[in-house]
Order: sequence, then C-alpha cells, then structure tokens
Amino acid sequence: MKILLLLYSLGLICCLFVLPLPSQEPMDQHSKVVKQYQKEDYLPKLDSMIAACPPNIKLTKGYELVALLALQHYPDLMDVDIEFKYTNFNTTMACRPKGWTALKRKDRAYRIYINKRKDFEGIYLEDVPFNAQVGVFGHELAHIVDYESRGRAGLLGRALDYLTKKSKSAFEKQVDRLSIERGLAWQCLDFVNYVHLDSQASEDYKAFKAEIYLEAQEIEAYMNQLEIYQSGL
Repeated sequence: MKILLLLYSLGLICCLFVLPLPSQEPMDQHSKVVKQYQKEDYLPKLDSMIAACPPNIKLTKGYELVALLALQHYPDLMDVDIEFKYTNFNTTMACRPKGWTALKRKDRAYRIYINKRKDFEGIYLEDVPFNAQVGVFGHELAHIVDYESRGRAGLLGRALDYLTKKSKSAFEKQVDRLSIERGLAWQCLDFVNYVHLDSQASEDYKAFKAEIYLEAQEIEAYMNQLEIYQSGL
C-alpha cells in the first residue's frame, strides 16, 4: 500500500511540476517577483492532476484545482489522509484531526472544512479571488504540517491554544509563517488584502482577522527574511 501511495504521490508531483509555473511579474528591477496563480493556466491539466492525486486525499467538488495547486507546496503531505469537506460554520475554512485518529501518534487523518453557509459576517470562499483561494487552502495545509510534528500531548496543547485570543493569535501567525516558508506568501498576501480592501465582511470580522493572523506588512517583512522571495524562485 505504501508503494502504491508513493507512486501516486510521485505521479501528482511530476504532473504538477510539468505545469506552467505561476506567472511572474517583476514590480521593478530592484523588487521581489510577484507570483500569481491564474486559473486558466491550469484548467486544461485539471483532469490529469485529479487522476494523479493519491486516494488518501479526498478532494471536494468545485475546489479540486485550488486544493491541488496548494498541495504542490506540501509534497510531504501526499501520503497523509486528508479529506476536504463542506460544512456550515462561522469561518471561511478550518482544519481538524479526524475523530479518534487524533489520539494516534502516526497515521492520523485530517479534515479540511469549507464553509458553505453564506449568511455570516465573514468571508465566503466562493467570493475570494482564485490566487487568494490557493493561499487559504495553503494555510489549512500548514496546520496539518504543524499537527503532524506533534505527539498526542502536543496536539492537545494545540487544542488548548484556541481557548484564549492571545495563544490562538500566536498559533495562527506561526501557521501563516509556515505557509509563507512553503512559497505561498503572495497568495496569503492576496487574501489579506482582499479581506481588508475588497470584501463585504463586517468591520468586527476584519478587526478579528487583523488581530489573529499576520497582517500585510507582517507578511512582507517575513518575506524579506526568506531567500526564496528575493531570488524569484
């Protein structure tokens, strides 16, 4: 079974690597390279990408392409049991260990939830620009990287982090940095700018996002510390 998963993983990674890279647009000759995922660049390859996706990763209809583009930044998660699933709640997306597998140290399963409820004060994923959607999915996958690095006690500690605003903020900002380190800074930045500049979210929700997650200037400051954003890789 592990050999089969490895073959599927390699197939997906190879498939992704032969796709066009995110379009690159220099801001000026001294600035960083802006990378933008354009939906039309990848749609022709979607069927082959889905076919190469390993069976342990269960995609959700409507967001297959976004999920697969985000996953290419996490080749270490290709043999992890991940299910994308619609639900009703008060945030755009969320990631949780799946049921009793949270008690295991190895072979955990995870669910990444996508909110399908429109009547809330936050951000409805369908309204988010495509490049920023990739950033949101990338953030949730970074949660799995964090969870996978922890034993049972560490996972319980993460659950407790949600009990106070201060600890939740520290946790979520750390996860933001993980996704930035994986090359998703421009996508995260697009989402933050969308939330505060273009979305119809309430002012209270925008204030909450600014307090809990990295703001645009914090993302840019962290990018300045990482070589991948200086070299244009």
